Amino acid sequence: MKPLISKGISIALLGVLFLTIFNFTLTNMAAPYIAGSLGASNDIATYTITFFALGNAMGLPLSRICSLKFGTVTFLIICLLLFALFSYLCTVSTSYAQIVITRFFQGFAAGPLFPLVARILSSLNPPEKKQSTTTCIILISAITPVFGASWGGCIAYEYHWNWIFYLNLPFILLVAPLFYFTLKDKPIEIPDSAFNPIGYISYCSWVLCLGSAITLGQYLDWHRSSIIIALFAVGTFSFFFYLLWDLKHPHPIVHLQLFKKFSFSLAMTSLAGLFSAYFGMVLLLGLWLTLDVNYTPLWIALLIGSMSAAGLVLSFLIPTLERMDPRIPLCVAVVFFAVSCFYTTNFSVDINFGRIATSRILSGFGLAFFLAPLFRMAFASLNHEQTNDGIVIFQIVRSIASGLGASIYTTIWWRRSIFFYERLGSDLTAFSQETKFYFGKAAFFDIKGLKADAKLQDLLSKQAKALALDDSFYLMAWVCVILLIGILLTLLRKTPLIEKSA
Repeated sequence: MKPLISKGISIALLGVLFLTIFNFTLTNMAAPYIAGSLGASNDIATYTITFFALGNAMGLPLSRICSLKFGTVTFLIICLLLFALFSYLCTVSTSYAQIVITRFFQGFAAGPLFPLVARILSSLNPPEKKQSTTTCIILISAITPVFGASWGGCIAYEYHWNWIFYLNLPFILLVAPLFYFTLKDKPIEIPDSAFNPIGYISYCSWVLCLGSAITLGQYLDWHRSSIIIALFAVGTFSFFFYLLWDLKHPHPIVHLQLFKKFSFSLAMTSLAGLFSAYFGMVLLLGLWLTLDVNYTPLWIALLIGSMSAAGLVLSFLIPTLERMDPRIPLCVAVVFFAVSCFYTTNFSVDINFGRIATSRILSGFGLAFFLAPLFRMAFASLNHEQTNDGIVIFQIVRSIASGLGASIYTTIWWRRSIFFYERLGSDLTAFSQETKFYFGKAAFFDIKGLKADAKLQDLLSKQAKALALDDSFYLMAWVCVILLIGILLTLLRKTPLIEKSA
């Protein structure tokens, strides 16, 4: 293949990665508009994000076995066409349940794309270009979620939410024929494997059941719901069955033996903690600014975009990080995330644009530092045959942590909102001085009767959600602090963190 054509195909493949991660967060800021249009409440608006993540995690292990059966390029095209089909079905959804289901299958179709693209890029590019390709993948993985959330919110606000899915179709219809005609005869090495149906069913069972239980728990009232209890019971049983089955099977669905490597385990732990907090930051701040501070998606995009801008500004440091222990830049990243979260704990309904932008820029600096060392820690100790298995695990952890992180932090936010609403409202009676003072001020502006009551309730609700947001970011901050302490303790190890590749 000519170098120019190879370069063009590589750019198109990186575009597929961009599209996959872009769609992961596409409904983050658009969620309230989708829920409102389809008659759902805002407290379940994040389901389109979580179930996409669960579908993504369930589709990832199929990349190798289906590549062996259909061929890597053919299976890539199948996944792209299925992704386009479910994107279209998202646009024509007439109920919120329907769009949640189609988003789940959209995520399932997108799951194998990351390892497939990584395998094809590895075969297309010579070893000396591996570093530049990895840098591009790191930048796409780190920054694209912010672009996806911003784009989805702006399009949903300015036009209609279904346009955010329509825009997937032209790109897929363009690159699918391109891949077929240029790569169909390209030999791509795939390690031999056999399908493990029992392992895959048990894996899907625990991912879907536990993920659904955590996501639906707030809506169905947790242990008071027989559905939630059943989901937790089936999910827990499936999880332990899967561990026992897969660890002994000659062809495991996910190569859990890689967790025996200290650097890989530390990388996956850090990845889970940081990505859950990262998605929590983007999602909660976007929802709060939309629902309670009356920011338009364009202004929210500018605020959240400052996070990506700060990451891009420092992206030139990524090659420099190769010369130091990856735990050092990772600690720097965690410090920036923690400082950003602690800074956000002082936000109120009267917050100004500058303070919000400052908090996002601080987290953006962390964004520039955290993925590159995680990639090094995860893959430097793996040999060539283990790399694709490591990519699958990396993406599974990222998907589950992102989806469940969004769900957990949103649940905490709503529950703390109810707590503060009741706590603040308990002192407001018809005879309290605060209530009399408020109604006196409201009457001065000709706000009386039911209008005054409604305005008081609205102010109380906004204040409660602001305090709940502070608590949520306080929790994220301490997650980062605990993670930082753990990483710093590993620096005391006398053995090298990164093992030499076999």
